[in-house]
Amino acid sequence: MSTLTPYCVRCECANEIPVERTAAGGTAVCRCGREVRVPRLSELKRQAGELVELRVSALDRVRQLLLEQGLPPDPVCRITQRPTTDVLYLTVVCEEPRLRGNSSWWGLLFIGAGAFLVSLWLLPVYLLASREEPEVIAPETVFRLPVPIASDRQAQIRDYRESELRELLCTVPLYAQLLAEFPQARISLG
Repeated sequence: MSTLTPYCVRCECANEIPVERTAAGGTAVCRCGREVRVPRLSELKRQAGELVELRVSALDRVRQLLLEQGLPPDPVCRITQRPTTDVLYLTVVCEEPRLRGNSSWWGLLFIGAGAFLVSLWLLPVYLLASREEPEVIAPETVFRLPVPIASDRQAQIRDYRESELRELLCTVPLYAQLLAEFPQARISLG
């Protein structure tokens, strides 16, 4: 096998088929005529004994560190740059929940007003029949992140606007990565 085709897949007939990395996730044709599924590139690399670099998102790292109580990563005040054991918590809403099947009350009121003009008894029947529990399509992703801030500096942060809180969070590299993954995240004290 050449250096251009360092990977191979095995057919049911026991033939080894050389494949290039560009074939990953597709199929290859064996000499016997069978089509053979080519695994993803990470699996091809694993089978060839190559190290596979796994990228872990900042979201997953933050979740793990919060579970392990490993945050904040370094006990240095983000304002004075002096060691501190004091923390201030910031709430970061990375994603709002997305719902399906939840109708708004404004729409119901509009329809209800029209129904009221037609018949008084139709409104309660419609409201009771049309309300359904919303299905959560994507859950809410919210973190309460500890930021090392000396206690004598915490009062000044209570006056910060959201953009200033974002800048403060970005002084912690992991939090900066999280906000890069979720640029629309909302940030507040607490």
